[in-house]
Amino acid sequence: MNYSYVSHLYCPKCEKTYSTDEINQLCGCGSPLLVAYRMDELKSEFKKKALLKRTPDLWRYHELLPVHSSRGEAAVGVSKAKELGVKALAMPTNGNAGAAWSLYSAQAGITASIGMTMEAPEITRKECVAADADLLEELGTLAEHEGAFVCPEGAAAFTAARKLRRQGWIRESDKVVVLNTGAGIKYPNRVEADAPVLQKGEKVVKN
Repeated sequence: MNYSYVSHLYCPKCEKTYSTDEINQLCGCGSPLLVAYRMDELKSEFKKKALLKRTPDLWRYHELLPVHSSRGEAAVGVSKAKELGVKALAMPTNGNAGAAWSLYSAQAGITASIGMTMEAPEITRKECVAADADLLEELGTLAEHEGAFVCPEGAAAFTAARKLRRQGWIRESDKVVVLNTGAGIKYPNRVEADAPVLQKGEKVVKN
């Protein structure tokens, strides 16, 4: 059996395909890329009982992860970056994701640049520093950025994009698209409602 049955990356918008052995980010049309696996091949070779002999962690399901081998670097994204020879990573965040990537990157020998607002928990910021990550400067709180009122995570994204452009990571001709799934992009039909909080001994009364 193969360690991973990853096949290729593909664009759900224009259907263009990309190799998983090369550094790719967005599709040329601007859409995020998805991962395809050789499911028919995996189905014919995989035995469910094989899971019983594995440790109960993320790598238990390595056949359906896009890396060819695990060196124990933890997060899949960081592991794939290491596999492709990436030396540095950058990401905007408002909390735990930045701390996690900082620690994973340190373990993998990758330099991490984390954009995090001042409103993020102090312990999370300290975790990034403890992992020797570059905590990006000029991070404001809820404030106006480029004439738009944005949330803390959005502020981090704008700040990170500006600094990365100054450092040459982003070309002047590149367009930066910031998506926040919490804003309803991923869940457009979400319901806004106040959930009642019951006190001890109180019962739910249905109308």
